[in-house]
Amino acid sequence: MQPTKDAWYSAYKNFLHVAYLLTFLVVVVGWMYITKNEAVANLGVWPLLIMVIAAAVWYYLANLFKKRDPRATSRGYLLLTILLILNLFSFNIIGVLFLLFFFYLIYRASKVPVASVM
Repeated sequence: MQPTKDAWYSAYKNFLHVAYLLTFLVVVVGWMYITKNEAVANLGVWPLLIMVIAAAVWYYLANLFKKRDPRATSRGYLLLTILLILNLFSFNIIGVLFLLFFFYLIYRASKVPVASVM
């Protein structure tokens, strides 16, 4: 059965794409770390661990949107607010625009009744 394309499905797919991107970055940086590439030789393990945790959080949120869980909107808003504050302090305009797009996706999903499309 083909899933219905609505705001919840759109949010699910976009959160899932970010989780996949972070997983890809973990694999690439991990491989560069194992092969002792000079670009990541001085990073240590912490950035890699942070990327693994971030990928897991984005994947968790994607699954909440897939299940149409009402908690997905509040947890999504919480995560994005934290990330938005961090991006504002670093003056990262592209990061802010990226996060505002995800705020819009969550807002659209919150306006659709949860039980209407199961």
